[in-house]
Amino acid sequence: MTPPSNNSVTLAVVGAKLDALRDVVEDYIKFQREDQKEITKRVGALEVEQSALKTNYGIWNVVNSIAAIIAAAVAAVFGSRP
Repeated sequence: MTPPSNNSVTLAVVGAKLDALRDVVEDYIKFQREDQKEITKRVGALEVEQSALKTNYGIWNVVNSIAAIIAAAVAAVFGSRP
């Protein structure tokens, strides 16, 4: 039986390093997919919160407009007195 050639040993080393690299890449892909799911959840929650804030903003605009109308009416009534 002949001893393994230098090429066989080199290919075995390269194969082992490729296997290790594949494991690292697979772990990275798994991490990215999990991270993407978490980011998607957070974006969804932020969109819901943004919608609620827009609704509140609209309500406060109406309240401020009504207050401005009342203040203008009061100023007109008391400002026209001699």
